[in-house]
Amino acid sequence: MILFLFLFIGLFILYPLGFLFWNFKFSFFGPEVWVPLGNSFKLGVSVGFLSVVVAFVLALATTQKNFLGRRFFSTMATLPLISPPFVLALSSILLFGRQGFLTQKIFGGKAPFEIYGFWGLVLVETLAYAPTAYLILKGVLQAIPSSMKEAALNLGANRRQTFLRVIL
Repeated sequence: MILFLFLFIGLFILYPLGFLFWNFKFSFFGPEVWVPLGNSFKLGVSVGFLSVVVAFVLALATTQKNFLGRRFFSTMATLPLISPPFVLALSSILLFGRQGFLTQKIFGGKAPFEIYGFWGLVLVETLAYAPTAYLILKGVLQAIPSSMKEAALNLGANRRQTFLRVIL
Protein backbone atom coordinates (compact mmCIF):
# COMPACT_ATOMS: atom_id res chain seq x y z
CA MET A 1 0.00 0.00 0.00
CA ILE A 2 2.79 2.44 0.91
CA LEU A 3 4.62 1.61 -2.31
CA PHE A 4 1.47 2.33 -4.30
CA LEU A 5 1.12 5.68 -2.50
CA PHE A 6 4.72 6.65 -3.35
CA LEU A 7 4.22 5.63 -6.97
CA PHE A 8 0.99 7.62 -7.12
CA ILE A 9 2.65 10.75 -5.66
CA GLY A 10 5.65 10.35 -7.94
CA LEU A 11 3.57 9.83 -11.07
CA PHE A 12 0.89 12.47 -10.59
CA ILE A 13 2.69 15.16 -8.56
CA LEU A 14 6.48 15.02 -8.93
CA TYR A 15 6.60 14.05 -12.60
CA PRO A 16 4.41 17.02 -13.72
CA LEU A 17 6.40 19.34 -11.44
CA GLY A 18 9.54 18.32 -13.29
CA PHE A 19 7.98 19.46 -16.57
CA LEU A 20 6.81 22.66 -14.89
CA PHE A 21 10.29 23.56 -13.67
CA TRP A 22 11.83 22.57 -17.01
CA ASN A 23 9.48 24.94 -18.84
CA PHE A 24 9.98 27.58 -16.16
CA LYS A 25 13.71 27.53 -16.80
CA PHE A 26 13.26 28.15 -20.51
CA SER A 27 10.43 30.65 -20.10
CA PHE A 28 11.95 32.94 -17.51
CA PHE A 29 15.66 32.67 -18.15
CA GLY A 30 15.68 32.88 -21.93
CA PRO A 31 17.11 35.85 -23.85
CA GLU A 32 13.66 37.19 -24.76
CA VAL A 33 13.07 38.06 -21.09
CA TRP A 34 16.13 40.23 -20.52
CA VAL A 35 15.44 42.91 -23.16
CA PRO A 36 11.98 43.85 -21.83
CA LEU A 37 13.29 43.64 -18.28
CA GLY A 38 16.13 46.03 -19.16
CA ASN A 39 13.70 48.39 -20.91
CA SER A 40 11.43 48.38 -17.86
CA PHE A 41 14.36 49.13 -15.60
CA LYS A 42 15.51 51.98 -17.87
CA LEU A 43 11.99 53.42 -17.93
CA GLY A 44 11.62 53.17 -14.15
CA VAL A 45 14.93 54.88 -13.44
CA SER A 46 14.23 57.64 -15.97
CA VAL A 47 10.73 58.32 -14.67
CA GLY A 48 11.85 58.20 -11.05
CA PHE A 49 14.69 60.65 -11.63
CA LEU A 50 12.66 63.08 -13.73
CA SER A 51 9.68 62.96 -11.36
CA VAL A 52 11.86 63.85 -8.41
CA VAL A 53 13.60 66.66 -10.31
CA VAL A 54 10.32 68.20 -11.50
CA ALA A 55 8.76 67.79 -8.05
CA PHE A 56 11.79 69.27 -6.29
CA VAL A 57 11.84 72.37 -8.49
CA LEU A 58 8.11 72.88 -8.00
CA ALA A 59 8.26 72.22 -4.24
CA LEU A 60 11.22 74.56 -3.87
CA ALA A 61 9.41 77.29 -5.78
CA THR A 62 6.19 76.94 -3.80
CA THR A 63 7.76 76.68 -0.34
CA GLN A 64 10.79 78.95 -0.47
CA LYS A 65 9.63 81.86 -2.63
CA ASN A 66 6.75 84.28 -2.25
CA PHE A 67 5.22 85.04 -5.62
CA LEU A 68 1.82 85.69 -7.07
CA GLY A 69 0.15 82.44 -8.07
CA ARG A 70 2.04 80.23 -5.63
CA ARG A 71 -1.18 78.71 -4.36
CA PHE A 72 -2.38 78.14 -7.93
CA PHE A 73 0.81 76.23 -8.84
CA SER A 74 0.58 74.19 -5.65
CA THR A 75 -2.99 73.21 -6.49
CA MET A 76 -2.19 72.45 -10.12
CA ALA A 77 0.72 70.25 -9.07
CA THR A 78 -1.59 67.95 -7.14
CA LEU A 79 -4.39 67.88 -9.72
CA PRO A 80 -3.26 64.59 -11.39
CA LEU A 81 -3.70 62.83 -8.05
CA ILE A 82 -7.45 63.35 -8.01
CA SER A 83 -8.09 62.63 -11.69
CA PRO A 84 -8.45 59.05 -12.92
CA PRO A 85 -5.20 57.64 -14.36
CA PHE A 86 -6.60 57.07 -17.84
CA VAL A 87 -7.41 60.80 -18.19
CA LEU A 88 -3.72 61.71 -18.30
CA ALA A 89 -2.94 58.97 -20.81
CA LEU A 90 -5.91 59.80 -23.00
CA SER A 91 -5.18 63.52 -22.98
CA SER A 92 -1.56 62.83 -23.94
CA ILE A 93 -2.71 60.75 -26.89
CA LEU A 94 -5.23 63.39 -27.94
CA LEU A 95 -2.54 66.06 -27.79
CA PHE A 96 0.56 64.25 -29.08
CA GLY A 97 -0.85 61.27 -31.00
CA ARG A 98 -0.50 60.88 -34.75
CA GLN A 99 -3.66 62.93 -35.29
CA GLY A 100 -3.29 64.88 -32.03
CA PHE A 101 -4.11 68.54 -31.68
CA LEU A 102 -0.59 69.75 -30.89
CA THR A 103 0.95 67.38 -33.40
CA GLN A 104 -1.20 68.75 -36.23
CA LYS A 105 -1.53 72.43 -35.28
CA ILE A 106 1.85 73.29 -33.75
CA PHE A 107 4.31 70.67 -34.99
CA GLY A 108 2.86 70.43 -38.50
CA GLY A 109 2.02 66.74 -38.43
CA LYS A 110 5.38 65.53 -37.07
CA ALA A 111 5.63 65.39 -33.28
CA PRO A 112 9.08 65.87 -31.71
CA PHE A 113 8.74 62.44 -30.09
CA GLU A 114 6.58 59.35 -30.48
CA ILE A 115 3.94 59.37 -27.73
CA TYR A 116 3.60 55.60 -28.08
CA GLY A 117 7.35 55.05 -27.60
CA PHE A 118 9.84 55.29 -24.78
CA TRP A 119 9.88 59.10 -24.47
CA GLY A 120 6.10 59.28 -24.57
CA LEU A 121 5.93 56.84 -21.68
CA VAL A 122 8.55 58.83 -19.82
CA LEU A 123 6.52 62.04 -20.28
CA VAL A 124 3.19 60.55 -19.23
CA GLU A 125 4.55 58.61 -16.26
CA THR A 126 6.59 61.58 -15.08
CA LEU A 127 3.45 63.71 -15.12
CA ALA A 128 1.60 60.94 -13.28
CA TYR A 129 4.18 60.35 -10.52
CA ALA A 130 5.53 63.87 -9.99
CA PRO A 131 2.58 64.97 -7.79
CA THR A 132 3.33 62.23 -5.26
CA ALA A 133 6.98 63.23 -5.13
CA TYR A 134 5.91 66.89 -4.94
CA LEU A 135 3.80 66.31 -1.84
CA ILE A 136 6.61 64.42 -0.13
CA LEU A 137 9.27 66.99 -1.01
CA LYS A 138 7.00 69.90 -0.10
CA GLY A 139 6.61 68.46 3.39
CA VAL A 140 10.35 67.96 3.70
CA LEU A 141 11.16 71.49 2.53
CA GLN A 142 8.55 73.03 4.80
CA ALA A 143 10.09 71.19 7.75
CA ILE A 144 13.44 72.97 7.29
CA PRO A 145 13.47 75.74 9.90
CA SER A 146 14.01 79.21 8.49
CA SER A 147 16.35 79.88 11.40
CA MET A 148 18.85 77.42 9.89
CA LYS A 149 18.89 79.35 6.63
CA GLU A 150 19.20 82.65 8.48
CA ALA A 151 22.01 81.26 10.63
CA ALA A 152 23.91 80.11 7.54
CA LEU A 153 23.56 83.55 5.97
CA ASN A 154 24.64 85.26 9.22
CA LEU A 155 27.71 83.04 9.44
CA GLY A 156 28.92 84.25 6.05
CA ALA A 157 27.50 81.73 3.61
CA ASN A 158 26.15 83.12 0.38
CA ARG A 159 22.74 82.09 -0.99
CA ARG A 160 24.27 79.35 -3.18
CA GLN A 161 26.12 77.79 -0.26
CA THR A 162 23.00 78.02 1.89
CA PHE A 163 21.00 76.26 -0.79
CA LEU A 164 23.57 73.50 -1.29
CA ARG A 165 24.36 72.88 2.38
CA VAL A 166 21.15 73.61 4.24
CA ILE A 167 18.30 72.95 1.81
CA LEU A 168 19.82 70.08 -0.14
